[in-house]
Amino acid sequence: MSGTIGTSSYGPLDLVLAGANSLRQQYANLQEQTTSGLISQSYSGLAPSAVSQFMDLTAVSNQNNAYTNSITMAQGQASVMQNALTQVSSLISSVSSSALSDSGTVAAGDLTSTQQQATQALSQLVSLMNTTYSGDYVFAGENTSVAPATQTSSTAASFTGATAADVQIGPSESVSLGLSSGGIAAINNVMTQLSAIATSTSANFSSTMATAATVLSASGTTLSDESAAIGQSQDTMTAASNLYSTMQTTLTTQISDLTQVDMATAVSKMQAVNTQLQSSYQVLADMDKLNLASYL
Repeated sequence: MSGTIGTSSYGPLDLVLAGANSLRQQYANLQEQTTSGLISQSYSGLAPSAVSQFMDLTAVSNQNNAYTNSITMAQGQASVMQNALTQVSSLISSVSSSALSDSGTVAAGDLTSTQQQATQALSQLVSLMNTTYSGDYVFAGENTSVAPATQTSSTAASFTGATAADVQIGPSESVSLGLSSGGIAAINNVMTQLSAIATSTSANFSSTMATAATVLSASGTTLSDESAAIGQSQDTMTAASNLYSTMQTTLTTQISDLTQVDMATAVSKMQAVNTQLQSSYQVLADMDKLNLASYL
């Protein structure tokens, strides 16, 4: 055998090995990207500016989601409230019509029937004002765990609901959801009149029904206004929800651009790097043959 491996061959060999190792790492990274769809599995793989943008965008996205969830919950509550108020309005209208038509004298049998109807209506009203959504009493204001309507007997009830609670639907925007003090008073007025009808006698029947017809009509108008106010809150929440939905679409795209790979580009790069890597392997193989030949 003759010759030795020349010292001059170590320099080029080291360079080719280093290049091959770099290409092998690039190829592994590209493989991971095409498998996961992510530029990097951690912040360390993103540019510092991209990390800062990602965190800012994610914070805004999370805040938007929080407001959206709050609105969704409040919209469900508002829908239940509107349904209850619709039934209350129907109840008031029915009793008011009967009061108008029955404001004259009454036979004993008719009196009993009217009393029973009022008693049933009172129980129904109490039930409606104790309507719940997701376990909360929707007409209870802030204290949603306590039933706002109480029936102390078959012919006596009261409503102690608190005024409307505010729902935060944006950084500096909220809506009121519930009854005003006027709405609460109207419910109590209805309960009072139903109790009066339920306990009326033939002697006071005419005056009782006349008073009831007037009070119930006024209360019905007030509660109609309350329903309209809740409807305005619903419209405001819908507009806010639509805005957040549009913003969220934009934010999702921006976050994706920072963290997601362009698959076509990644696959193309991986193929190109693989071609270079195979070429490096071939060069190393040729260099190894050359060095072996020199050694022999």
